[in-house]
Amino acid sequence: MEEDAYVGKWVRPNSDSPLEMVGRKGSHDLDWLAGYIVEKLAIGPTDTVLDVCCGNGLITARIAPKVAAITGLDYSQVLLKQAAKISTAPNLTYAQADATKLGEALKGQQFDKILLCAAFQHFDEQGAKDVLAGLRAAVRPGGMVGIFEIPDKQLKFGHQVRAGLRLLTPGKTSGEGGTSRFPTVGARLAYLGRNVATVLSGKKTDDLGWWWNRADFAAAAKAAGFACQTLDQPKNNPHHTYRFDAILT
Repeated sequence: MEEDAYVGKWVRPNSDSPLEMVGRKGSHDLDWLAGYIVEKLAIGPTDTVLDVCCGNGLITARIAPKVAAITGLDYSQVLLKQAAKISTAPNLTYAQADATKLGEALKGQQFDKILLCAAFQHFDEQGAKDVLAGLRAAVRPGGMVGIFEIPDKQLKFGHQVRAGLRLLTPGKTSGEGGTSRFPTVGARLAYLGRNVATVLSGKKTDDLGWWWNRADFAAAAKAAGFACQTLDQPKNNPHHTYRFDAILT
């Protein structure tokens, strides 16, 4: 299994399963999530869409039939190789790009709707500012940007408690195929070790990435030139207990 700056750092898959490669336990929520994004961004058949940090295209390809054209960008060549094999559509193209340098990748190209899902946590404070500035330049006047699955700092403690309880029951299954994030003692110890090291080192991030206060996120979006609406996630979203979404206009 290949590794790069994403695979092996932010996700640690046990195989090259498309779901494991992007840190998902099952595909049961993918159709719902794609529909939710389409609804929140009011995506329609004449829209051109940009999916930033598209990974292996599991969401991108689900949105493709609903739009005129969609482009998926990701930093990981490993995931883009997989996307080209498993997540294709006639109106869908992929390209390698650094999300903190969107201007270099897009060269002035603009889109009606832009989404960034389950990846904002991978950027530090300066990186997040660079991403938001790039998104502002890439969206057409009157367009919309959706940033989904942002770790909510106010919900972090509860998430850590639940994660700790899962360490005590590593055999508990979740998602399709009865998979477990902590199937062995080794997996539990590795997860615990990484997070203890993070606390001791005083880092602002952890095994998941950077967590955001909603007010801080809204301020960063405003500084980039956006109006920002933060949203509670619906309770049928499996991540609603520790993440929020944001719509930028």
